[in-house]
Amino acid sequence: MTAMKLCTPKQDPSRAIQKQSVPGRTQIWSEGEATRLVKGAWRAGYKGLACIIAIAWDTSFSPVDCRTLTPAHAVSAGDDWGFLTARGKTTMTAFGIMSRRTRRLVQAYIAGLDYDLHDDAPILRTRGAAPGPKGGRRHNPVPLTKGSLIDDFADVRLLVFGKDEKRRL
Repeated sequence: MTAMKLCTPKQDPSRAIQKQSVPGRTQIWSEGEATRLVKGAWRAGYKGLACIIAIAWDTSFSPVDCRTLTPAHAVSAGDDWGFLTARGKTTMTAFGIMSRRTRRLVQAYIAGLDYDLHDDAPILRTRGAAPGPKGGRRHNPVPLTKGSLIDDFADVRLLVFGKDEKRRL
């Protein structure tokens, strides 16, 4: 490197290159705050999002792991009920056990659907939309995408905690 005049003589050129690491996650939710989010989402009609928040809290699954859960992932062992899935980033197998409260929430959500789910269909969906007072088309609930999950969570976070709260799911 010195011979090509790309660095000063007798200096290590690798010192000029510094690794830029991604800042670590520092956002924390307490159990009470998570419960308030779940209840706020359910009452506002974001029932799929309420289930995602509850499942993520109980199982430590990431939001992408939660929103891609299907009935085929559901597993029960005695009184325990959970999901056996492959993690989104690592594809490692993960088993998440849910509390009774979350299990009842998910079962109530599934029982309230207007349709039957196939084994490979994502369980958790958007809330959909009915035609407004001026008319329009009905939008059926569809599987949550990354964008719709972010937007819906922002709406619920604003509703529950106000405009100054910026933590993410």
